[in-house]
Amino acid sequence: MQHTKKSGFTLVELAIVLVIIGLIVGGVLVGQDLIKAAEIRATATQIEKYNTAATAFRTKYDGYPGDLISTRATTFGLAAGAGTDGLSDGDGVLENGGTLADKSGVGGESTLFWVHLTQAQFIPDAFTTATGTVAVAAANVAAIATFLPTLKIRESGFIHTAGINGRNFFYLSNPTAIIVTTGALTEAASSGTLTPIEAENIDAKVDDGGTNTGIIRAYDDLVDATAETAATNAAPAAGVCVSNAAGIPYNLTVGGDTVACRLRWRASF
Repeated sequence: MQHTKKSGFTLVELAIVLVIIGLIVGGVLVGQDLIKAAEIRATATQIEKYNTAATAFRTKYDGYPGDLISTRATTFGLAAGAGTDGLSDGDGVLENGGTLADKSGVGGESTLFWVHLTQAQFIPDAFTTATGTVAVAAANVAAIATFLPTLKIRESGFIHTAGINGRNFFYLSNPTAIIVTTGALTEAASSGTLTPIEAENIDAKVDDGGTNTGIIRAYDDLVDATAETAATNAAPAAGVCVSNAAGIPYNLTVGGDTVACRLRWRASF
């Protein structure tokens, strides 16, 4: 009787295949982690680049970009506002000159900031369309990109500069519109431009990792002078940036990878 020989994998061969698969999966995960880490570093570097550029501009022109007094801006061939409050007044605070109580909107000095850095060739960006008027005539996301730089980590996020309580800040946010005439940014409720994990990583890398301490803080909306607090946040859940647990931590345990955070980053100028 002739026996048919059946071929197949031995246990050793199966083990080798499983090990190879494991190495491939592990390599993919490590690669994803490296990419995310690179994005975190790129975002931190992006803000520091703008801090450095603003300081260099101040040294060269004796005034901060955007806020440079109008007569000096004109002398150097730079775009200028009317010279009134929030419009190239030289008071050291970036304002938009609009009707908002805290003048934190887009327009005036807050847009001239990017135009001046472009004109002086301190940044590689090409912001040239904004003028020193009270507010920009734009009302959609497509137009926002012509006035504000996008975040390295996520193109749906933008960087806006504004002065609150006499200090200048970078706002890492996800505005959905610029309100015509006032320049106010509309931000989607219960959303953000960073995940809690990303926000915490950036905060920990550059600052102290706390949501309401240090130079980097989470915030509810643009006009907030303080960070988000436990009183304004729900229990950890998807879509929640800051937990109401003890210490007001970033929500890393539940929904930590959903886009829910905005950051307010104190400028060095």
